[in-house]
Amino acid sequence: MCERHAAIAVLQALSLAEGLILTADSHHAKILRLQSEAQVQRVEIPVDVKKILDGTSNDVPLRGGDILFVPDSTAKRVGLRTAEAIVQTATGVVIWRH
Repeated sequence: MCERHAAIAVLQALSLAEGLILTADSHHAKILRLQSEAQVQRVEIPVDVKKILDGTSNDVPLRGGDILFVPDSTAKRVGLRTAEAIVQTATGVVIWRH
């Protein structure tokens, strides 16, 4: 196998993507894989990226044509927006008092 088409695993794919975004739901990631070249429907393979990153689960090899999908976490996004609003409000109060 030539180096250009060498198989990679989930950790290497994440490294090439420069990691996860802050609001990623790493517990509910999935690999979308074609069962054969003739199929257009993909099979979903659940992957707990958080456990792989923690070293408590084995890395999962990816095949050519696989898509690693890590969804966004609504709870994390809401928490981040709330924290941003609190900081902005606190900053406004401090500026207003001076």
